[in-house]
Amino acid sequence: MVGESKAHTALAQIFESLGQVKEAIDHLEALLDVAKLMDRTTEARAYCRLGMIYAQHSQLDYAATYFERYYTTAWAMKDAKMLASAAINLGLTTCALPS
Repeated sequence: MVGESKAHTALAQIFESLGQVKEAIDHLEALLDVAKLMDRTTEARAYCRLGMIYAQHSQLDYAATYFERYYTTAWAMKDAKMLASAAINLGLTTCALPS
């Protein structure tokens, strides 16, 4: 599973750098499926990356959803740095949502 996790991470980065957003998202979501079975840190990072991609493409509802999942996972892990990052990303995205 570690190899599969690394492969999805690398492919997501490659597709994102090529501007192929849908393919990057597909690999990040596949990464989530693997990470949920093995590694909370990888799961949290995938939620964060998905939130970032959606925010960069002005899909703020989706971004907020993934940042909220990032926050919840960081909270459960009791990881202060991740929790701070998640809180900032979630707060900025929530403030940018239309009323």
